[in-house]
Amino acid sequence: LQRTCAVLDRLRTKHNLVQIPMIAKTIDGEYFHEENDLILMLSSYLEGSHASSRYDITGTSSKQLAELFTQLHSVPASEYPEIKPETFNIDYALGIEKWLNSNNIVNIEDKDIRQKIAATREGLYKCIQTLKSLQIKFSNLPLEFVLTHGDAHHCNVLQNELEVFLIDWDNIKIGPRERDLWFYELASVINDYLALNPKLKINHDLCLYYQTQRFLEDLRIAIETNDLQSFFNHWGWIECYERINN
Repeated sequence: LQRTCAVLDRLRTKHNLVQIPMIAKTIDGEYFHEENDLILMLSSYLEGSHASSRYDITGTSSKQLAELFTQLHSVPASEYPEIKPETFNIDYALGIEKWLNSNNIVNIEDKDIRQKIAATREGLYKCIQTLKSLQIKFSNLPLEFVLTHGDAHHCNVLQNELEVFLIDWDNIKIGPRERDLWFYELASVINDYLALNPKLKINHDLCLYYQTQRFLEDLRIAIETNDLQSFFNHWGWIECYERINN
C-alpha cells in the first residue's frame, strides 16, 4: 500500500497525471495510519459518477480516458523498478478447473449454478484451453511493457461534465498496454486511444487473453462466495464465452 501510494504521488507530481487520486501524508510522512486493526487513509475528493457500462463512456469522457491511458503508458517504466512486471500467471483463473475435473460441482451450494456449469462445461473447458494456449504464446514473445493500471473497468472510472478520473490502483503493474485496453476493445475509448497513437496496433489475441483470465477469475470468485447475481449476469458469458465457442 505504501509503495502504491508513493507511485501515485510521483505520477501526479512528476508526470502530471492529475486525474488520479491524491493521497495525503500523515505527520509522520506515511500515506496511511493504522489504528485498532484499521488502515486509515485520506485522499482528495473526486467528484463524479460511474458509467453504467464501458459503452456509456463516450464523447469528451472517452477522449479524456484515452488521453489518460496514453499519458500513463508514456511514463518510462524504467523509472518505477519497484512495480512488478507482468508474468502471465493464470493460476487463480485456472482454479475453476477443479470444479470441472472432479465431482466438486455437486458440492456447489446453489442448484442453478450447478446446472449452469453442467450445461456449459465443455465450453468452459474451451475457455480454459484458450487461456492456457495464449499464456504460453505471450510468455514467450518480446512484448513492449508499459506502466498499466490493470483494473480500468468502468466502475473504476469517475466522470462528470468536465473530467474523468481513474481510481483503485491496487493492481498497478508493468505490462502490455492491452492490460488496460482489453476492457474497451469494442468501445469508443479504443478508437480515441488509437487516434492519439496512430502508429500502434492493438493485439486482439492479447485482449482475449486478459478478457478470458478476468472471466474465469470472476466465475471462481462467484462460485466460492455463492454470488448468484455476479455469476449469471457476468458480461463474460456473452463477450468471452460466446466469442471463444462460436
